[in-house]
Parts: sequence; C-alpha cells; structure tokens
Amino acid sequence: MARALAFAAHSSAVSAMTVHLIGFLVSRGHPATFAATVAGPLGVLSVSGRLLLTGARRQGSLTTAVAGVFAEQADAAATLPWIAASRTGAAVGMIAFGIEFGVAPLAARALLADPYGTTVYATIADTLNTPVTLNTPVTLVEAGAPLAAVTVTTTVGGATTMTAISAACALAAFGILARANTPPP
Repeated sequence: MARALAFAAHSSAVSAMTVHLIGFLVSRGHPATFAATVAGPLGVLSVSGRLLLTGARRQGSLTTAVAGVFAEQADAAATLPWIAASRTGAAVGMIAFGIEFGVAPLAARALLADPYGTTVYATIADTLNTPVTLNTPVTLVEAGAPLAAVTVTTTVGGATTMTAISAACALAAFGILARANTPPP
C-alpha cells in the first residue's frame, strides 16, 4: 500500500508539473516561446532517466535508486521558484526534474516484479490494471492534480504550487523507502 500511495503521489506531482510548467515559467518573466522550449524536451529527458535508472539498478538497490530519483525531483521542484527567473536556472531546474521523468513507469513494474518474480508478475499486473483496483485511484489523482494545482496557483501563487509538487515527490520517495526491507508475502 505504501508503494501504491508513493506512485500516486508521484503521478500527481508529474501531472501537475507537466500542465503548469509553461505558465509558471511565463509568470517568472520568460516569453512563452522560451517556456515551451524548456518544457519540450521532457520526453527526451525521460529516456535519459530510464538509462540512468538501469545503470543505478546495476549498482545497488532499485528501491534506493527510485527513492533517490523521486527525492531529486522534490529538490528540483522546491528550488525552481528561486532559480527559474533566469534562463539558465529555468533550464537547469527542468533538466533536474525532467531527467527522472520516465523513471516511475519503469520502476513501478520492476518493483512489482522483483519481490514476486516474473511468473506471478503478469497476474498481479493484470489485477492492478483492472478498473476497480489500484489504477482507478492513481488515475483519479493524476487527473485531479492539475485542477488542484490551478486552484493553489490562482489562490496563493505558483511558488506554492511548486512547493506542493516538491512535497508530493518527497512523499513518494519516503513511501518507496517505507517498505524497502519488507519481505514479499
């Protein structure tokens, strides 16, 4: 359950960042063309993140690597309000957040297959993809996060939205680590 909540928190953070990034950078004084150019490479950066995860997995625990990735995204989102005023700061912040963009989908499957084995993996994955189980809450959280973020942004400001995104990523990191040493059932 801790991992399911971790991935739900992470999905909400990524969803909110994806939808609100360009507006946030424009609010920091950047032209919309620059903001879109900085946000555009997120897809390419996700491939880099997947390569980094593969390398990190060979060096140690997948759980620790995924928690580290989520913590890095928390740091990137937390610092973005302070560094995004400059073009360099905006680009560095987005690279730091985006390089880990593609890790969660890969990690969720690997973290599921590791404790249970590949033989049982297909049955568990199929169960999780049934609309009445885990995917429904995760999808609802992912879909609702941008709406919550726009409410926060219009009420209190974009920096608070980035703080909430950071908190969701930090919660995801802690959620992944919470069950790191628990043996599978």
